[in-house]
Amino acid sequence: MNFKTASQGAVKARIGMKSIDYFTRRPTLEAEPGDREVITRDGRFRLADDGEQGRRELEKRLEQSNGDHLYRVVMSSGNAGMTAQETERWARSVLERNNIDNYMLVVHAGAQGHTDHPHAHVLIPAEKCFTVEDIRQLRVAGDVEQQQVTYAPRAMSIRQDYGDETNVSGKPGGKQPERETENDRSQKKRTVDIQFGN
Repeated sequence: MNFKTASQGAVKARIGMKSIDYFTRRPTLEAEPGDREVITRDGRFRLADDGEQGRRELEKRLEQSNGDHLYRVVMSSGNAGMTAQETERWARSVLERNNIDNYMLVVHAGAQGHTDHPHAHVLIPAEKCFTVEDIRQLRVAGDVEQQQVTYAPRAMSIRQDYGDETNVSGKPGGKQPERETENDRSQKKRTVDIQFGN
């Protein structure tokens, strides 16, 4: 995480768009030109497709943003197996869990990755400096969200594998032993409980 300061809106937009250009255009692992979306809380922009109109909209948002701090943040869960969608969902959840609603996020994962480590670059206009405690809270939220990204799809997969015979719930208790039915001792029923951290 690092930041630049700019009190004038036009200067803030110019500095921010330099970062956005880098985030979106950095070459992929196959040395192809990057063509990544810019994801905000309320919309998505692909500058190669949206052209000047999309660029002007992002510039306008930066110009009108409160405060004179522009944070550039690299977010990574540490899970090398995350897809681009999982990386986006994880990063957005971490930000919004910490009441960061004004952001411009670009995912570097999957086909648009340039390393073996999925991550997201985020531009955050802010009125104040992030404290050590703020950063700690982001990390804590990242760990909690990572558990949900990892275990929720696994629960869905278990349900698909076992169909109606599987009960996936958020109740504590861990994996339950296989149970025999009263009528047919040879038929097994599998119950899997999954507990998410708080």
